[in-house]
Amino acid sequence: MLKGFAQSVVTGALAAAVVPIVFLAILTIGQPMSASDFRTVTTILFCILAVSFGTVLSSALTLGLATTYLLRAIGRENLPAYMCAGAAGGAAIPLIVGYLIGGKLGAFSLLGIFGGALTGRAWWLSYRRYIAEDC
Repeated sequence: MLKGFAQSVVTGALAAAVVPIVFLAILTIGQPMSASDFRTVTTILFCILAVSFGTVLSSALTLGLATTYLLRAIGRENLPAYMCAGAAGGAAIPLIVGYLIGGKLGAFSLLGIFGGALTGRAWWLSYRRYIAEDC
């Protein structure tokens, strides 16, 4: 089950990070870069991946596992439920953090919806396999 959890976190983190990474690639492709510019772009890339992975991991540990417990307890486990819960959590986190720090992070909710839904999907698929093997 730990392998499936890790796979779902990586899937969600990469899904949420892909849009900023592609945007960064579009901005830098074909541009002559000094070593300093290359280090800057590499640092930005690392930060995008680190923030995405950290956010998805912490969300999966708190919201995701609680959602799994709740859905299993009420007998409502299904793919749409996990994807919707992931999307809702992914949308809410940037909004809450933005509110707490006094910034506007609403645009990041779109990335959160995408990453959260794919995390929920990956978790559903791996969790189903785990349940099937366990029985």
